[in-house]
Parts: sequence; structure tokens; C-alpha cells
Amino acid sequence: MENMGRILRSKFPRENLHEYQEILRQLAQDKEIQQFIMQSEVPDAQAFIATNASKLYEYYDVKQKIAAGQKTFMPGYTPALSLVRGKVEVTYIPTAELVRKQQAQAAQKRFTTINVPKSMRNANFRNYQREEGRDAALLAAVNFVKEYVSNPGEFHQGLYLTGPFGVGKTYLMAAMAHELARKDIACTLAHFPSLAVRFKDSISENVVLKEINGIKQAPILILDDIGAETMSGWLRDDVLGVILEYRMQEELPTFFTSNKTQAELEEHLAYSTNSVVEPLKAKRIMERVRYLSKEMAVSGKNWRRN
Repeated sequence: MENMGRILRSKFPRENLHEYQEILRQLAQDKEIQQFIMQSEVPDAQAFIATNASKLYEYYDVKQKIAAGQKTFMPGYTPALSLVRGKVEVTYIPTAELVRKQQAQAAQKRFTTINVPKSMRNANFRNYQREEGRDAALLAAVNFVKEYVSNPGEFHQGLYLTGPFGVGKTYLMAAMAHELARKDIACTLAHFPSLAVRFKDSISENVVLKEINGIKQAPILILDDIGAETMSGWLRDDVLGVILEYRMQEELPTFFTSNKTQAELEEHLAYSTNSVVEPLKAKRIMERVRYLSKEMAVSGKNWRRN
């Protein structure tokens, strides 16, 4: 921080009393300084200003620079005066703009994305294009946020959004996650086919268990595009099954998006890469999916083509 006393002396040396007195006059005429002096019940305002000239000038100078749009030594902060043991002190308070920026940055940290487009991090309900085939899903997502924030200790069933490409399933889930993050609730949005590849690659690195635990324990989890992955018995039983079993037992909100209906996903889960058909194992997984989420169709035009 600059030494305002040194600046005062350099700008207004003792031999130049006229300029020094001019700055004291400006300080005395400043409305906010006048208000501070009145609130402090100072008996001799003129003597008070002279005694505390360096701190008052620091406040005055920074305030003037902010008003002129000039750079200060503490960008994003505005000065405030206080009286400590009879002496003036200048403190710096974050501006509303800085607070909003810090809150937005904190919210971004609570919104974890895995292999989804960067643009999804800025998704919001306001920009979700409404039309008949999409409004019910929007209402359900908005209501979930309200109900979860009001009663975080209760079990809240998620959504299973099914529909063709480009109708806004992922965008809506990203908008919901962004809104939750703004309300201090951590949320993870993961593209499941990419996640499956990531888990497979982690086997050789001996960190797959840590990866799975990180996903299954997310306070709110959205598995995007489930059913588009290449299914294997290991992925179904030891990865997806473990994640969903944990989340069902812990009653953690879980959401899905898919081009497949739940019935079609069950058929997909029954077939694995080794060509063995295992319908019972698929049903077991689907019991958890249906417990955790309510199926809802999303339709409309393909917004990716516009």
C-alpha cells in the first residue's frame, strides 16, 4: 500500500502551504468526509482533518480515481473510513461487482463437468428455449431445485430425460446444475460414454476405484447420454451398478439423459461386448435407475442445427 503521508509531503511540501491548504479544503468539502466527521462527533473538524490528513487523503484520492474509472492499487474494492482509538483508518470493502464475480467463480467450482462442452458451464434456465415438448421437463427441473433447496435432507427423485438428439436434454441439466451451484450445492455432470472410457483407462493406472468413488459420492450426479456407450459386463456390473447401488442406498439425487427410453436402456444393458445376454443383471440395474429417477420425454426441433 502506498504511504499517503509521503505522497502528501511530496505533492504539498511545507514550503508550498497554498497547495497543502487547498487539499485540506477539498477534504473538508467532501460530503462523505463531512458525514463521517459528523457521525464521529468530532469537536473541532478543522483540526481533525489536519491531524488525519494522510488517511483522509488516501480515502479521497482512491474514491476520486474510482469515480474517474482509473486504476487503483486495490481493484474491485472501495474505501471506507473508520475511527480507531481516535485516529482515522481506511478499510477496503469489495464492490458489489466483485462480490458477484467471486460468487460466480465459487459457483463454477461447485459445478463439476466431465467431457461435456465448455458452453454448458454457462447454461441457465432463462436461455432454455421453451416449446411444448420441452416445457414439462423445464418445470420439473425448476421444481427440483426449489424442493431440494427447501428440504435438502429428504430424498428427491431425479429425472431420466429421454428424447432424440439436439432437443436440449443436456442443456437443461447443465442449467439445473448451474442453478444448484449458485445456491451452494455441488453438482457433477458427466458424459457417461466418455466416463466409461476414462474408467477403462484407469484400470491400468490402478486408480479406477478412486475414480468410481468420486463419481458415486457426488452430492448431485447427472449421467449424460447413458446408453450411447459400448457396454461390457464389467462396466455394467462393477462400475454403473456400484455407482447406482451406492446412490440408491444413500438416497443421493441422480439424473440421466439418453436417446433411449428406460425400456430400450434395459435391452442395451442386457447385451455386453462378449455377446452374452444377461437380462436379469440388466433388470437389476434398471431397478436402481427407476428408483432414482422419473422418466420424462423431451421433444421438439433439433437446436444443434440452428
